[in-house]
Amino acid sequence: MSLDVKTIVSHFSISAERYSKNRKLPDHNDLFVRSFQNRATESLKILDVGCGTGHRLKGLGLYYLSFDLVGIDITPKMLKQGQTVDQSNLVTFLVGDSLNIPFADHSFDAVIISEVLHHLVTDDRQQSCLRREQGLRELLRLVKPDGLILLHEVCFYSAWRTMALFHLSYLFSRFNLSIPSLNIHKNVVVNFFTVSELEEMFKRMKLQVLAKESKIFKKPVNWITGLFSFPVWSKYVLSPSFSHHLVDNQQT
Repeated sequence: MSLDVKTIVSHFSISAERYSKNRKLPDHNDLFVRSFQNRATESLKILDVGCGTGHRLKGLGLYYLSFDLVGIDITPKMLKQGQTVDQSNLVTFLVGDSLNIPFADHSFDAVIISEVLHHLVTDDRQQSCLRREQGLRELLRLVKPDGLILLHEVCFYSAWRTMALFHLSYLFSRFNLSIPSLNIHKNVVVNFFTVSELEEMFKRMKLQVLAKESKIFKKPVNWITGLFSFPVWSKYVLSPSFSHHLVDNQQT
């Protein structure tokens, strides 16, 4: 099976309207929103990779009026839905691939990526793990040396679960099977991190964790689709340098 761009775009095109309705704008308590409170009046340039309908950037734009907000996504329908729902023009939307982003090195003061890396897959798990790392390295290329990477991922604590979920989702995708009530969709293969895998990757790339928040989603459907374990929604504020001036380093 070939996990090509058309397959990914097809799935998220179908999901665009539902995605837009289910995503709430982040409020002032959100870790990513708080990360800029010390530079609220500056003209920072922010990129959201895999921005979907742009809800994260729109939330930032409500608090930081001087920010230049850019969202990139591989699915044109997601971007169109975002523009349709919100006519404020807070965000510049661009179609693009998260592994080959069309901006020069060190173009942004901060780069956001939320629940994207586990979708960067091939039909081989080892190659998929390398692709996740490639995705993060692309962000490291784009962010300024004193900037931030704001990362949000779905994680588990056991490696066998992440491996099993990859192979099960591959199997469902290969046979074009879908169980929407269990968040199992055709043409969607997922390669989740364990918490330790993700944080080891940060160390390899010399990314410093300035702040972290974790939340366990204890819904029955999450427990079932997580192979009888609840997933962990993990948010990180990361720095490629030892600069701490951008963030209130509060961990929960």
